Amino acid sequence: MILSLHNLPDLASRTKLLEENPFDILECLKDVKDDEAVILEDSPKNKYSFMDDSIPTCSNVNGVTGESIKYGEIIPSVDKLSSYLKRKGFRTGDILMMYCANHRYFFLPLFAAWRCGGGATFTSPGLLPSSVIDQALDSKTKFIFVDNSTAEKAKKVMQEVDTVVEIITFESEIKNCTSFSDILENKMEGNNKVDKVEIDVDNVIAYLPYSSGTTGLPKGIVHTHRSVWAMLQIFRRSDIGTSYATGCQMFHMSGFFIGTSSLLTFNRNVFLQNYEEEAFIKMLEKYQPTFLFSLPPPLIMMLKHPNLESYNLKSIEIIITGGACMTAESQRALMKRLPALHDVRCLYGMTEIGGVTSFGLGYDLNPNLANVREKHRGSVGRPNPGNEIKVINEQGIALGPYEKGEICVRNLSSMKEYLHNPEATRNTKIDGGWIKTGDIGYYTEDGFIYWTERKKELLKYRGYHVVPAKLESMLLQHPAIKDAGIIGVPDEEVGELVGAAVVLKDGAKIDPNDIISYMNSSLSEYEQLRAGVKVFKNLPYNDVGKLVRKQLLRHWTEGS
Repeated sequence: MILSLHNLPDLASRTKLLEENPFDILECLKDVKDDEAVILEDSPKNKYSFMDDSIPTCSNVNGVTGESIKYGEIIPSVDKLSSYLKRKGFRTGDILMMYCANHRYFFLPLFAAWRCGGGATFTSPGLLPSSVIDQALDSKTKFIFVDNSTAEKAKKVMQEVDTVVEIITFESEIKNCTSFSDILENKMEGNNKVDKVEIDVDNVIAYLPYSSGTTGLPKGIVHTHRSVWAMLQIFRRSDIGTSYATGCQMFHMSGFFIGTSSLLTFNRNVFLQNYEEEAFIKMLEKYQPTFLFSLPPPLIMMLKHPNLESYNLKSIEIIITGGACMTAESQRALMKRLPALHDVRCLYGMTEIGGVTSFGLGYDLNPNLANVREKHRGSVGRPNPGNEIKVINEQGIALGPYEKGEICVRNLSSMKEYLHNPEATRNTKIDGGWIKTGDIGYYTEDGFIYWTERKKELLKYRGYHVVPAKLESMLLQHPAIKDAGIIGVPDEEVGELVGAAVVLKDGAKIDPNDIISYMNSSLSEYEQLRAGVKVFKNLPYNDVGKLVRKQLLRHWTEGS
């Protein structure tokens, strides 16, 4: 069975959203005043990049300093920057790189690249030059945008990558770097107008994120100008003037999604340049957002914060999270601690499929929504407009309700390919335009999707599948455990032995054997913690809050 809006009748009114016109994304802004934004006129036959004429604008606010970019600033700034890039040799199909922390100007280079008919690749400011060099070589990066924390690292990248012609810094003047503020203040020679650039919207790269590398070397994920249009359709019905706050990094897909979509909805987006627990909560109290977008780790921090009730967080009505699905128990506990919170929406998506495939219950029109929401708490919802989902077995056969298998998605926002990697593309993008997600899950008879585990993270003991997320959730219920990670210790006879790495709460003391007894009494025979339990000071996570099991296994075997 294939899940889509066509066979979910109560959502049928949304089926035309992408079918009629994939380029009418800005229709929702047609009544906005000219002094607020100039609206793009577009059609399915448009051959120009979607930054040719102008963009709607928003206000991105630094939650600590209060610095922001206002509605009227963006179009002139993009004009100046795109003109400068053009004079320096940036052409159709070229790529620039964002190598910096969150910043109010973060998306301006992206928009300037689009206006020139090119695209952008993002990378974590925490990466060492060696990793960034690989990405810059693969993408043939021409410009690198930096801040004080990455400027010196970017210079090392430039020494090794011939295509890089310039480093531009958002912050104070840095030797051998061009000042972004000088470009905006017109201190550079030249005019500020870029003529329309005709491009092939189905092939020219607009957005080039790289995979996290948790299951191999990072791969460039090609999103064209057309697929970016399609992925941003999901936010076109948002209410204008809503206040957002985000705990996401802008270099991550979730940060890209929120930052660019806020341009379509005229919403205030408040962010932290670098995440810190107390700064995050104080930002929420100061700016009183209605919506909070965040990966799970900051939300778990809030849930465990001993003094959360001492902050005024009464404005937060909806939390949207992704990357991993919060358990139903954690969602209910969070709603008890935040007085106005009435919904936690666990979205489902991945970079290869263009972000969000299902949005919790955010797009569900079921008249009994409250009952449905509680019944399916822990689900990632039903397919969003324009998405089809199926679950397949190892032979590629579509499965029925409640049968676990690999989740596959088909939509207009999916990647075109992995850059310079046809083999990986063939393994992921299969016949009929379906993308294999590598995620294990199932759906119910009424079309609700449940994500259970990454396929490549499943452990195998004597041929039985062990789901790490299930065991980790159980460990976190223990009163002495602050964090937990499950790994498979290789064993020639049985495949993998299940081991638990735990971080204890401050002041907690417990014998690892007691944890083994606590767990094994509730586990199936094949799930038993045969590799034992080890206590660590902390567990290794990547920049988007995902546990790096390969690194954890290395720490386990090295005894560190």
